[in-house]
Amino acid sequence: MEQKEFKPMVEDMWRHKMGGDPMDSIWQKLQHLKNVAKELNKEMPKMRASRNSITSVYSERGFRVTEPKEVEKEFVTFFKQLMGTATGIKPCPNTKIIKEGVCLSMQQQQELIQEVTYEEVDAVVKDMPNDKAPGTSKMKQVWNCTAITLIPKGPAPTTVKDYRPIACCTTVYKVIAKVITKRIKKVIESIIGKAQMVD
Repeated sequence: MEQKEFKPMVEDMWRHKMGGDPMDSIWQKLQHLKNVAKELNKEMPKMRASRNSITSVYSERGFRVTEPKEVEKEFVTFFKQLMGTATGIKPCPNTKIIKEGVCLSMQQQQELIQEVTYEEVDAVVKDMPNDKAPGTSKMKQVWNCTAITLIPKGPAPTTVKDYRPIACCTTVYKVIAKVITKRIKKVIESIIGKAQMVD
């Protein structure tokens, strides 16, 4: 009984008085409950969709926003402010310190930056679990997108601050990350001790 709506429905049905002997009464209640449950099942997708949508939020000034475009704007504005603005100046690593430490050989460096091969991509895609990515027979366009989902931080979110965004990265991103990881694994032991490595 996962659905909250189901328990009250059963309790209400069991309170009803049915005619006939006790076994016949139970059978009638179960039959009626079956029909009501079927109707509830038909409504579940709509109910889930309404629960999973954000219909209103309170702005920073305390006003309730209900217009879908305005609700969207509240979220975009808030999270853009959190991200800040890009800076043109990036700190440069100290090359003197880098050269004093253990470095990769020229051959290892070349292996890291060589063109990505079909075989590398194929191996990575075949490595992925079947429930995480479509099969290797067909690359789909939906692979190349990232969905951002808003997760409520608490049971009754009312403002934008009450939500946490998570990015559901796609297969293309995962393929790139796994190709890079596999390449790094080949050379990492030459610059980092085994005790420092994480599997």
